[in-house]
Amino acid sequence: MNLNTYYEIISDIQGELFTEGDFSKDYLGKSITYYGYLKCTNSKPSKSALINLWRQLKQDTYKCDEYGKQSKVDWIAEDYEQHKHKLEGLCSTLLQDIMYDTPTEMQQH
Repeated sequence: MNLNTYYEIISDIQGELFTEGDFSKDYLGKSITYYGYLKCTNSKPSKSALINLWRQLKQDTYKCDEYGKQSKVDWIAEDYEQHKHKLEGLCSTLLQDIMYDTPTEMQQH
């Protein structure tokens, strides 16, 4: 899976105020321009950035699970459950990429 896919899925979950800078800083653990740099230069993310991404995805998965259990409104709980499953899929794919050193590539839009 390429890094753009991760960004798009996370952005969809986080909402329209989520930016590439947020992704760089909060998910990749780098400067706010890191993701933009990777896109412009068609570079691969560092291993540390991928590990940071995995760690944040795991944390988000846990939060979705907790918020879903605490929600008293069924449709909100279902939204959190759907987000949790998306995030679990991303975590699984990313962990395999990290473990087997499969390159997580950038794709130009």
